[in-house]
Amino acid sequence: MKAILLDWDGVLCDSRTLYYDLYFEAARRWNKKMPIHTMEEFLEWYNPRWEENYYEMGFTPQEFEEVQVWSDAYLDYARAPLFPGIADNLRRWSEVAPLAIVSTTNSALIRQRMRAELGLQTVTLGHASQGDPTGGPPPHPPVVGVRGDDATPEEALHQKAAEASLDSYFRHFTGGEDGSSAKRDKVKRTLEILGVSQGVMVGDTPLDVDAGKFNGLKTVGVSYGWVSAARVRQAGPDIIVDRPEDLYQAVLDSLK
Repeated sequence: MKAILLDWDGVLCDSRTLYYDLYFEAARRWNKKMPIHTMEEFLEWYNPRWEENYYEMGFTPQEFEEVQVWSDAYLDYARAPLFPGIADNLRRWSEVAPLAIVSTTNSALIRQRMRAELGLQTVTLGHASQGDPTGGPPPHPPVVGVRGDDATPEEALHQKAAEASLDSYFRHFTGGEDGSSAKRDKVKRTLEILGVSQGVMVGDTPLDVDAGKFNGLKTVGVSYGWVSAARVRQAGPDIIVDRPEDLYQAVLDSLK
């Protein structure tokens, strides 16, 4: 059996601007200086070993711990849509191979966003969309802004059903709860949990490509994510994808 391992940010979710803004806001709050000024510079500067970005900005280890806690509360993935066609791709991929997300983003944030995008969400653990101020429909399925500890029995039942439905798509979520960007270890652990040793790793950074190769997987590198296309190509993935619309077939081809 072969598995499909997917990075989250920059592959499935168009969150580049969300984190670009986060870095600048963190620099402002902690009185640090950003070494870059434009998105083009960000694509060359961003280090997928993201801890090092903060240390380069001048954060101390204690400040780094503080910014980790702050960032989970600050990030609003309602501002970060999935790339075109991704929701449908996930449904179709899940029919041919076990799916897992391997990311350095907190898996609770990823699960919350995926429930909304796949139309499974009834209870949210974070930010909820308030809809179109002009009176149009909300951009995502309606949610109830209730945390798990405050949920009524009925709401808790809806949440449990949504989680079960989400798990019918994904066999596992490996996230950034450990505060580490060690992608090789995350991929290795995910394969062990899935009980497979073959498949494909799909990512948008050299770190993703390296992690897939290190663990004996085929690799698909997307050039529309968080780093420049040149940096992705230099990493040497088996397949390069320049447009989200081409990702579905590229993943299937890598499983042959």
